[in-house]
Amino acid sequence: MTKKRINKSLLQLVSDLDDHLYLLRQQVLGLREDVAYLKTVAAELRVLICFSGHTEGLLWRTAKRLNVSDVVKLHLAGNVDKGHPLAAGLNFAFVPIQRAGFGPPELPPNEYSLKGVMKNCVAIFVTGENLSHEYLIKALAQQMGGAHEDDAVELSLATLKQMFINGIQPYVPVLTMDSELALQIGERVLRAAEEQIGFKRKVRGPEYGNLSVVVRMGYFKMPTSKTTIVAFQSFTAEVELIFNLTDTEIVCEIIKCGRRIRTTGLSHPPNWLPRTDAGIVLSYCSRAKQVHAILNGKSQDNGIPCDIGWVHAEDIIPTDIPQQKDYPIYRQFVFTYGRLLSPRDANELLKLELQNDGSWRTPDGRPLFMNVADHEDNAEVFPR
Repeated sequence: MTKKRINKSLLQLVSDLDDHLYLLRQQVLGLREDVAYLKTVAAELRVLICFSGHTEGLLWRTAKRLNVSDVVKLHLAGNVDKGHPLAAGLNFAFVPIQRAGFGPPELPPNEYSLKGVMKNCVAIFVTGENLSHEYLIKALAQQMGGAHEDDAVELSLATLKQMFINGIQPYVPVLTMDSELALQIGERVLRAAEEQIGFKRKVRGPEYGNLSVVVRMGYFKMPTSKTTIVAFQSFTAEVELIFNLTDTEIVCEIIKCGRRIRTTGLSHPPNWLPRTDAGIVLSYCSRAKQVHAILNGKSQDNGIPCDIGWVHAEDIIPTDIPQQKDYPIYRQFVFTYGRLLSPRDANELLKLELQNDGSWRTPDGRPLFMNVADHEDNAEVFPR
């Protein structure tokens, strides 16, 4: 006897989506340490983007109801034409998806529906079969993953499991990129839900969604026009942070989806001389939707409203660190933290001293980066 079911509201579905995106994010982070996490990554992706029974993936259902675009810009090679003479006898082919600007120049990037890519584009060609992203995810989840663990697996999966590229099976980077793209569209959906139906994200932890970017830098010659210090990007949050130097200010630009949201200008430190370091900290709290700047250990504001959605430290990467010869600016280091730094933290980072052996140490001699080989408990770290 089939029991009657009650339909979930859109708010309930979005809350479920929030949970699954959180779980997927945690499993992808775990995947950096242990490939065993691929099982749960596959299971979460199956829920989010795969058609199962009579139900479409949760990500696509919520995106459709909130009218959220799933378009992403990618380098995409396309499918293997098994009828082509050069495909005769082909046993394995793997051309991964890459984000625009990070793929081969011979393969121009274009805008694609992510749902269409997952359902129709080949992730891997093996043993004469084109395996789409959706098929690969479902097969991994249902035969050797978090949804089910079969006593036997199909030939294509067994073959792939024995292949290693850079020490890992080829389906690992495929599911990693699929996860990042799913998280990107998921962020769009959650943001739309916040704006359209008053959705509130769950509190995951005191530092969840907190970010601090640290740049310790200086100049050889003060530039006469705006010059890039460093730029960061989160593809998942679709956010850019760009630091520039002018003859009067250090300028921090915050860009969301290609639109400038905020520009913060910090006056030069007093009596700032060439080859003298300045320490810049830009912090963002996703829950409070505020940005805070610290320069040379001194707060520059009390927190400024700035809504760029949810940004996570693990998604932020440097995308522009100019290194040209005779460049007027140098950078001592660039750090990102998954917490909000205090002025005291910022001051400690500015006090770090570079030693002749290339190590950074605090004035009391403590190294910032521990050399495991020199650790006094080395025998316990590497037991025999």
